[in-house]
Amino acid sequence: MRHALPSRVLQHSRAALVTWIAPETPMAYPRGLGQDGRLLAPDRWEIELRPWFGNGCVDLTPAGRAHMIRHFWRGDAFHGWYVNLQRSLVSSPFGSDTMDQQLDLWVAADGAVTWKDEDHLEQAVRFGMFDEAEAASARAEAERVLEDWPFPTGWEHWRPEPWWLVPELAARAVVAGPGASGGLGEDLRRLWCQVTLCYLRSTAGNGTALRMPGTPARSSPRGSPTSSGSMSRP
Repeated sequence: MRHALPSRVLQHSRAALVTWIAPETPMAYPRGLGQDGRLLAPDRWEIELRPWFGNGCVDLTPAGRAHMIRHFWRGDAFHGWYVNLQRSLVSSPFGSDTMDQQLDLWVAADGAVTWKDEDHLEQAVRFGMFDEAEAASARAEAERVLEDWPFPTGWEHWRPEPWWLVPELAARAVVAGPGASGGLGEDLRRLWCQVTLCYLRSTAGNGTALRMPGTPARSSPRGSPTSSGSMSRP
């Protein structure tokens, strides 16, 4: 199963990959939490086609590192950084693949740190999604981020071009095993939260909005800063 998320490339260098997720971006999202907030057994996960929630986000993924830093805003005010622990990016035909390791950090704009989803990490190990060694590696990476303290990153005051369109989700970017509308069984155990980051290359000021290969463009420009909606994370 893949969580497919179209994003626009803002910067790609030897040091880092920086991308923009526009508000209302369509994505294929893996639903794996029960009503009590705990992880479900792998064969109960489902794929949900839904738009990106709340304001847009800038994702900064340092090269060779096992985390991504997501920048959140509330309206035009910077709100904080969400550090997602994940496997290092691997190139794919659509952009890059990674695998979420469940553990997260929330770093508020004032520098306050909150560890998140440690229980999900433990539950994922019990379900066999990954082993104790990978869980320990995710914790060590989180500690290293806090020791390095890369905040602010320099992207806190960036805003998107108002004429950028919201990208379409290419159907072939979503790969699901048998029973995608319900249980995913062993396919989910192997690819339980793999993310396909489908990238758009920004043009150099010619006013042309790019779109996913093989998909039509939307009829009206979107992607400008917005204060509507609410974040489900953090």
